[in-house]
Amino acid sequence: MGFISRFVLFWYALAIAVASICVASLCLGVMPHSFVLEQTAFWLARWETVAGAAVVLFLSIYLLGCVFHREAKPEKKTEAVIVRSETGEVSVSVKAVSSMVEKIVANVYGVESVQAGVVSDTPKADGKGKASPLILRLQVGVSEDRNVAAVSDAIRTAVSEHMAKTLGFEDCPIDISVSEIASGSTARKPRVS
Repeated sequence: MGFISRFVLFWYALAIAVASICVASLCLGVMPHSFVLEQTAFWLARWETVAGAAVVLFLSIYLLGCVFHREAKPEKKTEAVIVRSETGEVSVSVKAVSSMVEKIVANVYGVESVQAGVVSDTPKADGKGKASPLILRLQVGVSEDRNVAAVSDAIRTAVSEHMAKTLGFEDCPIDISVSEIASGSTARKPRVS
């Protein structure tokens, strides 16, 4: 419901509340019946009463229309990467690729934390005629006893191999930024595979 509809509803509800208070005071005898009859006879003979009734009717119809009006919710577009094979195409969500990349990077020795962002790029042919459908952006935390460049190379190697093996994408650009360097007490030990 928009601002104008809320504004109209506020004043309409306020008018109904005042009218209900007047009716209650009439029923309880707070206002004398003779006064109410005189005022009713006076206002029924005036053209402003007809105009007011028309405005109330219009507002009632407008608010009923607001009640039954449904705004179309924009469809969420799920970004996906198209993987082509000899028999057809498969759509892989960007979220699934991001999750896979985070798991791969988390298994690299020296990585303490990882947050992956995957952007589905419009395929543009580079100089070799190959398309790059994805851009991988990684924020990693590295243990302080490891060389950042060596960990970065290990991440690029592991991710590139896994992307080529799983999705068939070779040479995806991988942007790595180190967001933290963990102290030796929190650094993880190497994994045994």
